[in-house]
Amino acid sequence: GLGNPGEKYVRTRHNVGFLAVEALVRRKRAGEGGEQEALDTPPAGFSERWGGMCASWETPGNGSVHVIKPQTYMNRSGKCIGAALKDLGALPKDIVTVVDDVNLPFGQIRLRAKGSAGGHNGLKDIGAILGSDAFPRLRIGVGRVPEGSDLISHVLGEFSEEEWAVMSDLVSRASDVLYHWTEGGDWE
Repeated sequence: GLGNPGEKYVRTRHNVGFLAVEALVRRKRAGEGGEQEALDTPPAGFSERWGGMCASWETPGNGSVHVIKPQTYMNRSGKCIGAALKDLGALPKDIVTVVDDVNLPFGQIRLRAKGSAGGHNGLKDIGAILGSDAFPRLRIGVGRVPEGSDLISHVLGEFSEEEWAVMSDLVSRASDVLYHWTEGGDWE
């Protein structure tokens, strides 16, 4: 999941990728008897690896799952993802990247097996480092930039209280998709 490290970014639109993968880790921990944490509190189980924070587990019949939150800031996410793939001997098609998308209405989720960066700098950096755009991505709609605002202010801005109130459901839906994938599901 892509986002920016640090407390000041937790509730921003750009961090919806972090929120979604954290929900996946919460789901995994809850299945093991772990406690549920608040949405804006990162779950336990992450440790430093590859220039990011990583939670890992084994899935019967599907091998290792590594949930990674790059700590290199959004626009340099490729460094962390590239290091992980190299170390694991994995291919771009073996990952799924979770990102915010200003071109999708708030709350809409779009899954693609591959595609362009669509103007998203985190995806651009990953594609440049991997030398390929052929990696799955889960895009979570954060809504278009409001008139009179700019892209950076919008994605680095916090969700409104009304939007935050539905984030739990939104990231839960995204984690359902991710859980299916970690259990051996595919994108086809």
